[in-house]
Amino acid sequence: MKLEREIKKSNFGKSFRFDKEGVFLLSLVIIPLVYQIIKPQTPFELALSALIFFLIVPVLTVRLILAENIYFLGFREGRFGYGLSGVLVGWLIFYPLLNFLSDQAEFQKAYPLFDFMKSSPSSLLLGEVAIMLPVFAGVQTFLFGYAYLGLARMIKRSRALLLLGLIGIPLFYLSSPPVEIILASLAGFVACWIMNRSRSVIYPIIFGWGLSVILDVLVMYKIYMS
Repeated sequence: MKLEREIKKSNFGKSFRFDKEGVFLLSLVIIPLVYQIIKPQTPFELALSALIFFLIVPVLTVRLILAENIYFLGFREGRFGYGLSGVLVGWLIFYPLLNFLSDQAEFQKAYPLFDFMKSSPSSLLLGEVAIMLPVFAGVQTFLFGYAYLGLARMIKRSRALLLLGLIGIPLFYLSSPPVEIILASLAGFVACWIMNRSRSVIYPIIFGWGLSVILDVLVMYKIYMS
């Protein structure tokens, strides 16, 4: 009840103000653009940049400019049962596609993302936890906490979902191969569904990171078994 009262007190999205909604919309373009300009290369740079640009900067924007609480980003306990079941269903839906992609030569060359992760199971585990988890914590928070929930307050959830899935995510992954852009967009729709079910950004983070882990494990398994 306390959470619902705090959310209802927010005036964000009820009218357009350049110093609030205007800053928010501008940040959706500027943050990914600056990240692409910097182009982090090393594992450390990738993890640190993702946390700074897609987690810390949105948090500071929400608190210092939008004057909203942390719930704006979806950081709440949420509904555990709905969140967990949504994540599991999402993984099951994407598993056949990931299994198919893991057989493709181009995916076996590209994944896991860093060469050191391909050297041993322990190195793969280290990379998934120390590098990829922070990356997905940042990216998923930005996309499905900051962007999706912010847009949902302005144009309703159904329109925000379509805008993010059909335009926002493809632009976000513009430098990626077409297959990855399509996969990211499809995963984005499922992540929004999980966000709506769970009412917490924690579950979209787990979902996206889990897809990455599943693909990497499948690729490594296919390589070593061939």
